[in-house]
Amino acid sequence: MDHIRVQCIWPFFQPEIDQVSERVLERLRSIDGCRVLAGLDVEVTVLNGWMSGIAFMPNWSGSRNQAQHLTEGDVVGAEKVLFSQNCRVRGQPSALLGFDLGNETGVLQGMRTRDTRQSDEWAMDMLGFCIR
Repeated sequence: MDHIRVQCIWPFFQPEIDQVSERVLERLRSIDGCRVLAGLDVEVTVLNGWMSGIAFMPNWSGSRNQAQHLTEGDVVGAEKVLFSQNCRVRGQPSALLGFDLGNETGVLQGMRTRDTRQSDEWAMDMLGFCIR
């Protein structure tokens, strides 16, 4: 084994649309010390709203238009806040293997929309934001 994948379960990390949990971010940062001791790289899954057949969506997202769940303007803004805070607390770890936008986001989008153009635009926007 040469790396670990960390799943950031979205409602734990972002309990409110405008609030990211500092306590949970600190726990994420503590992984860096452990992975150094073990000699592992880290891959971080930031928007984890789906895992093992269960939707882990923040409570604040419940009343959203189901057809545009991940792509609504204020939700995208919240997602960007979460990515920014994740980067802030992690700094520039030397062993960051990479990140992915989210675990099986296609499942969540597939349950709520069939618009692949909208999904592609969302993914490109988020990736563009993350590489800046």
